[in-house]
Order: sequence, then structure tokens, then C-alpha cells
Amino acid sequence: MERFTISLDDELARQFDAFIAGKGYGNRSEAVRDLIRSRLGSATLDKPSKRPAAWCVANVSYVYDHHEHTVTSRVMDLQHDHHDLVITSLHTHLDHDHCLETEPAGVDALVSCHCRAAQTFRDRRET
Repeated sequence: MERFTISLDDELARQFDAFIAGKGYGNRSEAVRDLIRSRLGSATLDKPSKRPAAWCVANVSYVYDHHEHTVTSRVMDLQHDHHDLVITSLHTHLDHDHCLETEPAGVDALVSCHCRAAQTFRDRRET
């Protein structure tokens, strides 16, 4: 394992220590390693592929209460706003209140966007 030293101003160090305590890290090194891994992963998603055939396929699915009209409207607006990414969608009625929306994605940008959204959701749940 390689060691290195960093310097932080007092306020940033205080915020970092609060972050570490809130997330339950045993020490600063664990937290720094996780932050570096996270940033490197994001950088990989941001980097455009140089190979023409380098695309991936994913499926984005979510369940929502169709009585919440603002959610239904936002889903529809997002699909139309990103018609270049959301090529098709499947709407399934699960029961009287809930619907399942399924969007197959064959575009790196859409997958990257949803990966970031999932990561943000995970980070918010952990706090």
C-alpha cells in the first residue's frame, strides 16, 4: 500500500471529519479511498468511448403512484425532453395505484445519467 500526505485547511478538515463520523468510517484513509474510487468511477462514466461499437444496453425501471399527477407529468416530460435517449418505454399497471415504467436504453449517456442518479439516491439514503 502506498502512503501520501495531504494538507487541508481547518474548515475543510472539520467538514471531512464530520463526514467520516456520519458515514461510520473507521479512519480518514478508508474515507479517502472511497472518495477516490467514487471520483474515478465518475470519470470513467464521463469519458467518451473511442470505439464506435462500444455501447451498452441497460434497462431502467421504476414504480410510482399514478395518482401523484406531478410524478406522472414529470415522467412524461422527461421522456419527451430526452427523446434522443428514451427510444421507447413500457407502461405496466401493477395494481389500482401503482405503475411500472420500463425504459430500455442503448445509449451510454442515458446509462451514465441513471448511474449518477442511483449514486445520488444511495448517498442521500446513507446520510
